[in-house]
Parts: sequence; structure tokens; C-alpha cells
Amino acid sequence: MSTHMDERPNARADEKRLGFVSRPRFEDYREKYATHFKLERRNGILQVQMHTAGALALREALTA
Repeated sequence: MSTHMDERPNARADEKRLGFVSRPRFEDYREKYATHFKLERRNGILQVQMHTAGALALREALTA
């Protein structure tokens, strides 16, 4: 997984100064959801891959 620095260096300081609720850090929620999702961020784009026990998750279409 890539390491990520905030794309706007002063964004968190500005948000705190303005009284916004703090955003979770990518590293924190990447680990929190690692059981079910592989998360990777590159150049501000978040890629999410669902998996089950390390293998790709398969989804079957429901038919009516």
C-alpha cells in the first residue's frame, strides 16, 4: 500500500481553525476496514477492492 500525505498541506489546520469535525486519516480507516476491503490511494484517487479471506469477493446477481 502506498503511504499518503494530505494533498493539501494546510487543510487539516484550516479545518481545525474553522471548527470543523476532524476527518479520519486514511491510514486509520484503511486498517479499520482491512478485514473486508483493500484500500489504496494514489494521486488523490481512492481505490477500494472488496475481498473475503484475502480472495476476491464474488457477487451473484439476484434474479426475480
